[in-house]
Amino acid sequence: MGSHPDLNTVIIGIVLSIEISGDCQETVMDSYYKLPAKQALSLTFCSLLLLSACGGGGGPQTGISGLNRGKIEDVKQPVLTDSVEGRDDPIASAVAVKYAGLSKSTPDGFWYADLKKATAPTKSFGVYSKTSNLKMIFLVFDDNTAVSMLPNFAGKPPYTEVAGLINRVEDSKGEEDLRSGDKFKWILSEYPKRPEGKTDFFRALVGGFPSTEEGKSILVVARAYDQDVAFNHRHALFIIDTLMKEREKKEEPREEVKKEEPKKDLTSQEEIDKFMEQATASVNENLSLPDKVAKANKKYQEKNGKVKKWTDTHLEVGIDSEGKLKSLGDKTKVPTEENKLVVKALIEAVQAVGKFADAPVVESDEFQFTVRLKGDKAVLKRVGEEKY
Repeated sequence: MGSHPDLNTVIIGIVLSIEISGDCQETVMDSYYKLPAKQALSLTFCSLLLLSACGGGGGPQTGISGLNRGKIEDVKQPVLTDSVEGRDDPIASAVAVKYAGLSKSTPDGFWYADLKKATAPTKSFGVYSKTSNLKMIFLVFDDNTAVSMLPNFAGKPPYTEVAGLINRVEDSKGEEDLRSGDKFKWILSEYPKRPEGKTDFFRALVGGFPSTEEGKSILVVARAYDQDVAFNHRHALFIIDTLMKEREKKEEPREEVKKEEPKKDLTSQEEIDKFMEQATASVNENLSLPDKVAKANKKYQEKNGKVKKWTDTHLEVGIDSEGKLKSLGDKTKVPTEENKLVVKALIEAVQAVGKFADAPVVESDEFQFTVRLKGDKAVLKRVGEEKY
């Protein structure tokens, strides 16, 4: 999960922040999100003691009159992604499939958005829709916190701004049966915002369900795509269940008699070299670079008199003996906007090939190679033999 502040340092910081600003719950919850789940659990109990000393602030009120109707500062929701509108981001799609058990592609009117830059080191993805006025954030937790401690996140949802003191009004809550067999628990609340347009509050849904990976959980934050248009939380419940795949039932392992596998007829180095040439041509046939990357290539060549090598980002691809994709890893070192566009283009080109003809047969289960960008061309090299 990356580096995090020491728990004692965070607690001392919270106490000092409370003493200075009085904005107790916001300070506590902002610190909470920056901690790994196990430390966050310990911090929660400390937070409750601190909040009680300040008069609370995170608990639900009984009606809209509970909102702070004094002077409310302007609220601007953070921009969490630069993914292309209406087009599933392949990186976000991979996270959704692996950790949330969702489908690889979204239905018409929706798209997967990559939130990695905004939420790192926490794994995440987004599901957006203009037509359904929906913006959803999915955060992957390393424990069951998203389900067991859901009400704590309703006080101030992650990556969501509210005006003034944190003072939510609980609207409704429920529990849905997902097609995976899991339960999706959710809480719908109203939060204060700048008194502009039709209302001076906005609705947001916070929910949680178990991850497909044992011991992990998924926290969902859903709100309106356009905050001046009414948010219907039923759209969020619908798309989660629509994207959710049925979970395969675990069967008891059976004892099997191991059979000796026949020796593989391994591919020669000469044939591997020939395959790499063919694979390089196939990837380049399907490679389409964004204008921003093309302009960066041109600018670099004019300034330096040589082709730009994109050394800070590449893919690691694994295929089986039939040429089908088995693994696809983003090995970006520096996640700049341009590098992100490059790796997306490379992923789309590799996926467009589909099945690589005349795939090599090697000792391991998959043949691995890297895909890098040099100028406007993809360069493929076998893992361990890269000379870029």
